[in-house]
Amino acid sequence: MCTAQTWDMIKIVAEVKGWPIETEWIDDDQLEEEKWGVVRRLEKNWLKFKHGHHTGPQKKSKKQRDLCDSDDSENPN
Repeated sequence: MCTAQTWDMIKIVAEVKGWPIETEWIDDDQLEEEKWGVVRRLEKNWLKFKHGHHTGPQKKSKKQRDLCDSDDSENPN
């Protein structure tokens, strides 16, 4: 069941991003990054995350938070 869900997620990401799904695996040094498919891009993203080479979300300044809070109170849903 997990494999089927993973495959569905790969197909969704490929469709949304416009990336091809690899049909064969080619060594990294033989393929330009512009020609990468969804699996290779997801792998690179995961390795970057795993090794900690990523930045956290940018924190809003108090002024920005106050502006957002005032906008929310003026436009309740």
